[in-house]
Amino acid sequence: MLDVFDEMERADQPMTVSDLARRLGAPKSTVYLLVDLLVEREYLDSLPNGRYQLGARFGRLGMAYGRHASFANIARKALSELAARTKVVAELVVIDSWIQFVPFAAVDETNPYLRSSEGARFPLPHTASARFLLRDVPREAILRNIPNAHYNLPNGQRVSREQFLADIENARHLETYSTRGIVDPHLSCIAAPLLDHEGNCVAAVSLVMPLTELDLREAELSLMLLETAVFLTNQLKVVPFKLG
Repeated sequence: MLDVFDEMERADQPMTVSDLARRLGAPKSTVYLLVDLLVEREYLDSLPNGRYQLGARFGRLGMAYGRHASFANIARKALSELAARTKVVAELVVIDSWIQFVPFAAVDETNPYLRSSEGARFPLPHTASARFLLRDVPREAILRNIPNAHYNLPNGQRVSREQFLADIENARHLETYSTRGIVDPHLSCIAAPLLDHEGNCVAAVSLVMPLTELDLREAELSLMLLETAVFLTNQLKVVPFKLG
């Protein structure tokens, strides 16, 4: 029965009993019995064309989950798992008063030389995540609100406003965005966006590591980061995004 739910979610479209039986590798007779029971209990809806879709009971369960779940707890658990898998620092970041703020962060315990950045604040032009966080913000608002001094980088260089805006626009077409040696001359960062139900970027997840780590493992780290970003994006559909 749980496999039926999983397949309905993966397909993201109505399916026939034959579709489900083929996907599950189960006898049609068994699937018919399960489907009939699930329709009776409102977990599935029967459509006129002989197909089935997730029913109203799932909508009510989603609402109940949203009332009881805490996004903070979900995010912390996801970041802890991401840090353990990647062996680097995992962060969830947002914009707060035109500064990038790290409300949640996790560090892999096997790498004591890496420190948690939870509670830290960084100028937006310094970070990979900002390229996603600002993508739905009007250009005029970015130019008006980010202080001139924030375009000065810790490595002594300066990013121009036009280059920063171009980076933000370019990030619209990317799944991840990485920077090297900007926040710290010895660190690199890779970020992915979290989207609300309208497709707007409301937060980002990122991995922070030594420069050489990203050079060696960027593809592997990007994949694990994206998995977490997709998971948390899906959570935002049912759990309100509250930091407190």
